[in-house]
Amino acid sequence: MGGPLLSKRLGTGETMGSGGAMADQEVRPIDDPSRGGTLRQRQAAATRESIARAALALFTERGYARTTIDEIARTARVSAASVYAIFGSKREVLREIRRVWFRDADLAGLVQAALAEPDAASRLVLAARWIRHQLEVGATISMIVDEATRADPKVAEMWEGLRVAADDRITEVISGISDQLAPGVSTRSAVDVVWALSRGAVYRELIDTRGWKPDQYERWLSATLRQQLLGENIAPVVEGESAVDGGMGVAG
Repeated sequence: MGGPLLSKRLGTGETMGSGGAMADQEVRPIDDPSRGGTLRQRQAAATRESIARAALALFTERGYARTTIDEIARTARVSAASVYAIFGSKREVLREIRRVWFRDADLAGLVQAALAEPDAASRLVLAARWIRHQLEVGATISMIVDEATRADPKVAEMWEGLRVAADDRITEVISGISDQLAPGVSTRSAVDVVWALSRGAVYRELIDTRGWKPDQYERWLSATLRQQLLGENIAPVVEGESAVDGGMGVAG
């Protein structure tokens, strides 16, 4: 892909700083129909995504540290100059991978479904579904990020900002049901419980080492959150039950 170097993030109007750093926020896809993007903008969005997917394949196969911008460009069939023009750095390509993953997994829709639910038990069931889906779909990206943060301190800084944003969503989920928490359970302690149980390390240990299935993790997380935060007396999680059966359904 030829053309002059771009000084702005394509289609967003966000000015790139030195080294290609960008504002740390979620950006709606340029080719989102609601944006009414032009053909050129849609082509630019397709190029961004092609680069991100090529980088994901290389990061998975070779590792973040060993993958170069030139290799990403060759795999995406664009010039290295285009990759630098669009992203500015390899870590910004990693940020784009996260954005594409977030969109493809429809995590925003799952989060909004949880936030729209006023009943505490139902909200926690939906939160468990969102967390499970995020961890399941993002397992590969999580491993890439773990390696990238060791190789590049600036990736660690970038991911810390994204982690804070994720923690803010957890706080928002809990704050909306603070008046329904069990006696003695504060909003802060409830957020801490959700945060601890939804760590990627916990999920990977249960799935990879202990042989759990993602459905089992979701059932366990849903039941544990309702027990710890709402004081519900829920039957033990039995393998094979759905998230709305076996004592884990929401009372009608």
